[in-house]
Amino acid sequence: MTRLGSRRPWLARLMKRPRSLGCVIGMHRSGTSVVTQIAGLLGTDLGPADHFLDTKPDNPNGYFENRDVTRLDDALLRHFSASWDQPPALPPGWENDPALDAFRERASAIMAETFTGSSLAVVKDPRLSLLLPFWRTVVPVKHVLLMVRHPVEVAASLARRDSMDLEQGSSLWLRYNVDAWLNGGGPIVVAFDDIYEQPVEAVSRVAAAFGIQPTSTTVENVAAVAIDAGLRHHSNREPAGPQSERAVELYELLCNGDAEEIVRWCDTARNSD
Repeated sequence: MTRLGSRRPWLARLMKRPRSLGCVIGMHRSGTSVVTQIAGLLGTDLGPADHFLDTKPDNPNGYFENRDVTRLDDALLRHFSASWDQPPALPPGWENDPALDAFRERASAIMAETFTGSSLAVVKDPRLSLLLPFWRTVVPVKHVLLMVRHPVEVAASLARRDSMDLEQGSSLWLRYNVDAWLNGGGPIVVAFDDIYEQPVEAVSRVAAAFGIQPTSTTVENVAAVAIDAGLRHHSNREPAGPQSERAVELYELLCNGDAEEIVRWCDTARNSD
């Protein structure tokens, strides 16, 4: 008798993929790696470590980022003649375009091969801020965590690493975080500052984002293992121009505002850009 999976490989992959997916999103250089590490230490499935991107001098503790997901996201951006630092203009409903079916097939295979039978897998890629609607057509996305860092610090980090203009970096920060909030459906926000200033509370917030209820001892142990205050780099937070001023306004809303206010701000920003 022919096995069902041998005749219908897509169905076999559907059965193997994770029952739900958690996503860590946010702008590049914002601390998404450390919260993903925390999520893994709290018991979520990040996939095999040998599938992660290699460490680099600017991220010595590792990215905890699946290279196959990142490669697919880069290919998807190229499909739209775009890249991580030149995001595409995407019309409503773009994720359902049949022209993306080949990407969907590839994404489904990655999920099945990386997270076979997992009850809760977690993937991290800043590009998911832009592309999360596509991934929702592949696997149920149950949890979304948005990591935010002060936009002037992010722009300064991009200037050092990529020689990016500060206003360009601020504009990019805006695009990623506006899309992250709207695509994430009001995600739980974790602030970069809190990771280092209130580590136990921050770890508890990461746990809440993924529906985990750890003991207080586990939270303290994870904070001690994952958070290295020596890796935090301070920089001037004075806005460099109008784009960074707008970014700071959204940053403060994300850290302190209510959901309805953030939605209104992001909708206005998306419609005016």
